[in-house]
Amino acid sequence: MANHKFKIYIGIPAYNAQGTIADIIQRTNRLGFVDKIIIVNDCSTDKTAEAVRKFRNIILINHKKNIGYGGAQKTIFKKFLEISNSLDDIIILLHSDGQTLPEEVSRLKRAFNNKKVDIVLGSRALGNMRKGNMPIYKIMGDGILTIIQNIGFGLNLSTYASGFRGFSHRALGNIVFEDLNNKHSFDTEIIVRAMEKNLNMVEAPVTTIYEGKESNYNIIKYSAHVTSFAMFYLLKRVFTSDT
Repeated sequence: MANHKFKIYIGIPAYNAQGTIADIIQRTNRLGFVDKIIIVNDCSTDKTAEAVRKFRNIILINHKKNIGYGGAQKTIFKKFLEISNSLDDIIILLHSDGQTLPEEVSRLKRAFNNKKVDIVLGSRALGNMRKGNMPIYKIMGDGILTIIQNIGFGLNLSTYASGFRGFSHRALGNIVFEDLNNKHSFDTEIIVRAMEKNLNMVEAPVTTIYEGKESNYNIIKYSAHVTSFAMFYLLKRVFTSDT
């Protein structure tokens, strides 16, 4: 498939990332093909905003109150849809804490060379999960949750948990995402909305780095939410098919 032209935007939800965000921006800029970086500072209590302002080619949006990881993504997506002039343009999300590698953005970018691809999901399950020192209990937990979610949603993904993913302007314009959860389960819910729109999603192997980093979410609440959502969706599919 021949390459087609599109601009690449990077979106970074940031919360208390003053120690890592500058390095992420520098490494992203070294890629050489990123048109603009959109950073949403979700009401950090440290100097994240100050660390970002020294860079060019940045759109910095500061939330006046902490909304959550999903809420920060909504702000990024709205800004991207506002400033992007082509339906073929791409927004790729990175973490602000170094768990995702800017150097691997090219993997997602290459997948979009196929015009039929609407969404590329970075999959740590398809990559080397132990390379980034991901704890065994997280690997096992992610595997169990993925099985439950695949059963509920009728999909066959290797993981739903990675926030390293890309959307075309065309795809985001067809997804109603404003009413989705503002927390980490947003990542799962937007996949389901994309599925309902019959958008073409593919996965690309990526690395997730765990170096004693503390997560900004409650894994028990997250697991309970995505599990109940998957089971609700399964019941919905069963009863719909019977009518």
